[in-house]
Amino acid sequence: MRFHLSSRAFQTLFRSFFLTIHRDYILQTYQNVICFQANTMPVFDVLSDQDFTHLNYSTGNHALICQFSALWCEPCRRISPVFDELQKQYKDIVFARINFDVCPETVRRFNVTSVPTFVFILNSQEVARFSGSNPQELAQRCNELNERMPRTQKRRDPKAASHTERQFLSEFVRYADRMFDYENEVSQMQALSLIPEQELKESATEDGVLDEVKLAQGMAHWFKGSFFTWVDKPKCPTCLTDETVVEGGSVEPSSGEAADGANKVELYICGACSGHVRFPRYNNPVKLLETRKGRCGEWANCFALFCFAMGLETRFVVDRADHVWVEIWATKLDRWVHCDPCEAVVDTPLLYEKGWGKKLSYVVAFGIDNIRDVTWRYTFDHKAAIKRRRSVREEVLARFIHKLQNRQSTRAKPRAKRQDELSRRRIREAVEMLTPKLQLRGTGEEGQGRVSGSAAWTRQRGEDGGVKPGFAPFEIRPTEDDVTNKMFTLTYSVTADSYANDNSQGSSKGFASQAFKVDGVFRKVEIDWKVAYLCREEGRESGEIAWRIDLKGLPVADVEIDLSGMTTFENGRIQAIACCGDFCVRIPTETGRAVLQDVGNVDHVDISVTFEAGSGKLAWQHAQLFRKKLDEASPDMKVQVRFK
Repeated sequence: MRFHLSSRAFQTLFRSFFLTIHRDYILQTYQNVICFQANTMPVFDVLSDQDFTHLNYSTGNHALICQFSALWCEPCRRISPVFDELQKQYKDIVFARINFDVCPETVRRFNVTSVPTFVFILNSQEVARFSGSNPQELAQRCNELNERMPRTQKRRDPKAASHTERQFLSEFVRYADRMFDYENEVSQMQALSLIPEQELKESATEDGVLDEVKLAQGMAHWFKGSFFTWVDKPKCPTCLTDETVVEGGSVEPSSGEAADGANKVELYICGACSGHVRFPRYNNPVKLLETRKGRCGEWANCFALFCFAMGLETRFVVDRADHVWVEIWATKLDRWVHCDPCEAVVDTPLLYEKGWGKKLSYVVAFGIDNIRDVTWRYTFDHKAAIKRRRSVREEVLARFIHKLQNRQSTRAKPRAKRQDELSRRRIREAVEMLTPKLQLRGTGEEGQGRVSGSAAWTRQRGEDGGVKPGFAPFEIRPTEDDVTNKMFTLTYSVTADSYANDNSQGSSKGFASQAFKVDGVFRKVEIDWKVAYLCREEGRESGEIAWRIDLKGLPVADVEIDLSGMTTFENGRIQAIACCGDFCVRIPTETGRAVLQDVGNVDHVDISVTFEAGSGKLAWQHAQLFRKKLDEASPDMKVQVRFK
């Protein structure tokens, strides 16, 4: 069924939805569809020193309140909703939440040693500060700053994307540009010469009407079964096998490889003959018609060219984490339909979340004349997805997509009738994505694990759809003997992968056995480099491991923490935080040591480590904890609790 809504009717529709669907999700979707020009002022998340410099400049001589916070700081989480509500009350004050872990210069500038810490600034001068999670004091200090601020002051809206946000968003531009490559008539003719066009179209035609969904299904099965080949790692051309081939890093493409669209080349080494094997990652879909091999990027890229050649209106879909596929427009269904050639699966949008177990955050669809944030089509738990979207502010993302959409339209030059159709589709798509149940298909494919790639590869990525072993949070509790001896010591060795303490109680095997939280973290052993460490799982944007020591009712004097081997490569980030009572401290990456003094009467101490960022295919390895040679036996984590 088709329908048309005016802008006023659309807003009325959204207000009616507001009464029945999650408020936060509606607000995000509303912004992304029609409210990218809203001038509401949120709490600004400062994720780099450059961000703060930009924000401080934009604020000028006006009032600014900074909450120094850490992502895994429990007191920070408790006070943050209060901070957000106060921002709504004081419209003429800029509220900024500064990430303690990634803004070292700003932290040093204000001499902040624990979180949460609140700094109150007027006319570029600090006028007050306090530390701790105290809602009453925060409200009082906000009111005092507001009273001191001249009524004539007006602040500028720092709407521009930060440096970190620009880096994140820049990756999307190349996908928008690529869409015009598929329109090349010569490229389409080359594709049509290789596909059984007539046979596929006849099978998808009923009563003289072509069913685009059936055509896409037939094409996907032909593409996977007869045309393209999956490559985990390339075969050695001398030994004719990939079993002896190991990764050797990446190298710059040759001039010929670059001319065919390769922006990087993976290098492999054959253990049998010591030969080098190059695996160019081509982005030119015509070149892929020749090579007919690759991973999901190559599969979706080449398949998209076939879709264009066969007359299907197609969008290229990018999961910002590590997967790509396409969508095709189905006239009969009057909606966009998911199509993954790697899996030969069509119209199963929740495959990745329900079957593979992926936690999607940003999924964007790129068409010739339309670009959409379609995360909500591929996630069922929208509230959880919103919480994971921390890489760019929603209003910045919406504005970026709007500008990229205008840029795309300028190149495509859609006629007035087409523009009306795009507007109609945009409204329909927004309404469709507001209701997660509309994405359920109830098929066996919806719950299946990943098919493409070897079993070992999909299992390592956690995408095999198998039953994952349950994780039970573990709270470490000192014994009465520990209190009597006035000392409790816990150690962990990454080479032995085991815990121990001085009393030989609570010893256990496995890094997760005494962890309070494990999210996307695993123990990696590199046989060639003879090292072991903890890092995030391949394909994950971030990972976290945490420990909790139960101290309730115990006479604690201080807690000393020592984490060794916090190592980063490229632009990887590792952040370690210890929280106790109503404050938290960052554990320096350089030393790995922190002492919590005068602890007093607290329920527990939490130690958490997060793994983020990195570059390229091996980004997941660029932030490591406890990195150590396999022949070394000293403990990598040591936590000592001293009692009074």
